[in-house]
Amino acid sequence: METGLITSKIFLDHLTGLNHVEAPERVTSILEKLKLTNLLDSLTEIQPGIPSKLIPELVHLPEYVDRVEQSCINGHSYIDTLDNPICKNSYEVALLATSAVTIGVDWIFSGKIKNAMAIVRPPGHHAEEERAMGFCLFNNVSIATRYAQKQHSAEKVL
Repeated sequence: METGLITSKIFLDHLTGLNHVEAPERVTSILEKLKLTNLLDSLTEIQPGIPSKLIPELVHLPEYVDRVEQSCINGHSYIDTLDNPICKNSYEVALLATSAVTIGVDWIFSGKIKNAMAIVRPPGHHAEEERAMGFCLFNNVSIATRYAQKQHSAEKVL
């Protein structure tokens, strides 16, 4: 069984400003390194699923998800604190990241792959239930866990 790789060029559209450490190059440099080391060919490429605001609502309050969307639509340059830069595309990109982790979970539970790696932006492990934190808009790690529990009846997630 193989390892799945979920990513998309769309993740480059989350623009955080000049010289910000959480930049599009984070994705491109990982993919370049995988290619240089001949690891990319050993991965099963998987396209992210169809974005839905119901996915982040597995762990985030609906009001928070709406606030992220409106902040991006209204052209805000950050959300909650200055360490969470956003642009007009950030909501859609972050939504796609949540669908990327859930499609990885689906493929694992279907037996098509043994494990998966989602190379997404913005990152998703610091965000809280109703607050962005540490460059993260949605908590993709918690979303994948909750999704595995709800959709696949996973009792234990490591």
